[in-house]
Amino acid sequence: TIIKNLILGENSVVNGELVCGAMVGQMLGGTILNCENRASVNGNMFTGGFVGCMEGGLVEGCINKGTIVGATEVGGIVGQGAYDGLVKACINTAPVTAIGFGGAGIAGALYDTFSLSNCYSIGAVTGQENPYMGKPHAIVSDSGFNNKVTNCYYVLDLCGYSDSKA
Repeated sequence: TIIKNLILGENSVVNGELVCGAMVGQMLGGTILNCENRASVNGNMFTGGFVGCMEGGLVEGCINKGTIVGATEVGGIVGQGAYDGLVKACINTAPVTAIGFGGAGIAGALYDTFSLSNCYSIGAVTGQENPYMGKPHAIVSDSGFNNKVTNCYYVLDLCGYSDSKA
C-alpha cells in the first residue's frame, strides 16, 4: 500500500483516541511518500503527524506543519515506531505537545530495530518527564538499544529541548 503526494489542508482536524495519525492510525508495512500534513491532530497515546503507531514500512520525504497534541508517545511524524520501520528525509515545523510524558519533534518512541535518518525539526516540543515513559526531546523522546538515529538535526532555540541522539 502506498500513500504519496497527498496534502491534508490546514483547515482539517483529525481527532482520535489510542493510535491516531493524520494519515494512518496503525501502519503495518506500506509506504507514505512525499506527503504534507497541515491538519491539527488530537489523540491519546501513540499520536503522530502522519502515523500513530508504525510497525514496519517507510515514511519518506514528508513534512508536518500541523499542530500535534496527544497524551504519551507523541511525535511530529510518528507517535510510536517499532520493528523494521524507517522514517527518512522528513521535517517537522509545528508544535508537538505530549500532555502526558515524552513528546518529540519526529518520533514519540522507538522500539526494536526502527530507524530515523536525515530528519529535521524546528517545532516547539512540550511534555512532562518520567523515567519509565520518556521525556521531551527535539527528535526522539524514548528509544531502545537497537534503534538507529542518523543525520537528524534540530534548532534548540525553536524546539526547546536538546537531543543526544541527534
